[in-house]
Amino acid sequence: MFLLGIVTSLSPCSVALLLAMFSYVMTARRKEEYLKKSASASKEGFMIGVAFTLGMAVVFFVIGLFLSDIGVFIREARFFDLAAGLLMVILGINIIKPIGEVLEPVRSRISFRRGSSDALAGANVPHRKGVMERLVHISMGLFQYSAFIGAFTLGVFFALGWAPCAVSLVFPVLIWLISQNVTPLAGGLMLFVFGVGHGVPVIPIATFSRTVGGQIGEKYISAGKYVTRIFGLAVIVIGLIYAVRYLGFKLW
Repeated sequence: MFLLGIVTSLSPCSVALLLAMFSYVMTARRKEEYLKKSASASKEGFMIGVAFTLGMAVVFFVIGLFLSDIGVFIREARFFDLAAGLLMVILGINIIKPIGEVLEPVRSRISFRRGSSDALAGANVPHRKGVMERLVHISMGLFQYSAFIGAFTLGVFFALGWAPCAVSLVFPVLIWLISQNVTPLAGGLMLFVFGVGHGVPVIPIATFSRTVGGQIGEKYISAGKYVTRIFGLAVIVIGLIYAVRYLGFKLW
């Protein structure tokens, strides 16, 4: 579960979002007098990365408790294996080639027709902050009282307001957990370990300077392009294995 967490954290868009978010947070945190002490900056950055990771892991722990509890009823459903398998196949395909990109030509035509009629009506509409932006500002307010609490809540908010492309990577793990015969506490602990692994790559990004952290993030993105494709293929294979169970073929 720890290794799965690391693998699923390498989604390029997720890493890019983390880089942008931590760049904003650390820029706001590191005042002129703070920058004079690089050792203190690295120490606090490390603490922020750990707290952020723990915040994400706590959310996964609660999800694990819930999924393991309802898994008893879902696993008994006749169509569970077929539905879970087909969903994993779709998620695996989406990991390799986002379905949104495939449907983009059709969507662009519809949005162009709709947008041409609404352009004048929306010209004077003021900009509204997104939900994620608002949550980041709330966490930044908590940083004034405690960097650990601020980073912890930032990790919680980030886990709840996930980047869309990262969802396809995490969902197969959740589906797999539902299919396992484990207690709610065991399921929660398994996803907690998964969450820790998922947040581990955040720590060096937060620990080092923006330049070094950005370079690490770029390496994550380049590696993630290949790792996520391999993971997508594995999810498709596992999904097919689940689906054929419905036909009576149990490969494990």
